Amino acid sequence: MSFSASGHYYTERSSRQWLLTQDDAGATATFGRQYVFADIEQRNLDVTARLNVTLSPTLSLQLYAQPFVFIADYGRFKELAAPRTSNYTVYGETSGSTLTDSTATAGYHVADPDGAGPRATVRIADPDFSARSLRGNAVLRWEYRPGSTLFFVWTNSCEAYGADATFRIGNNLTHLCEGRSNNVFAVKVNHWLSL
Repeated sequence: MSFSASGHYYTERSSRQWLLTQDDAGATATFGRQYVFADIEQRNLDVTARLNVTLSPTLSLQLYAQPFVFIADYGRFKELAAPRTSNYTVYGETSGSTLTDSTATAGYHVADPDGAGPRATVRIADPDFSARSLRGNAVLRWEYRPGSTLFFVWTNSCEAYGADATFRIGNNLTHLCEGRSNNVFAVKVNHWLSL
């Protein structure tokens, strides 16, 4: 019997993730358009595991599994204050701006760069998301006579998507296959003919 496993965990943060652009005649500094950005934290976990079991000289089993989890968590919504700069009006932080979180009831945030002023409000659909998947297969090989083999193969792939951007390894790994799942079963026969 042999077993091997490897994994990768990757995280990245960016403060300039573009979300949307909309017309706003009051945004004179950015030529009548609002360019909305956000901070984003991305987390990625993938594991690859292999198990080979030789039950007898003529019978063996191979198992392969690859779970994958990806999380994107958005926050600190803002709009570009001036072109060709890194100056932003951060909604709810910059003086006079507001940010209302309506994701629990309506699924979006409402941002306003100047509060009660004439500038247009921005409706930001909750961009947080998670993606999970599991790929795996099992191969049973039986040499039923010298030179002749029979393979039983099962391949599984499943995936799930959601709006929860909370990274909890145990919870994410136990809910890998809540979405659509594909299962393929195959049988392959090799028969040796001696002439």
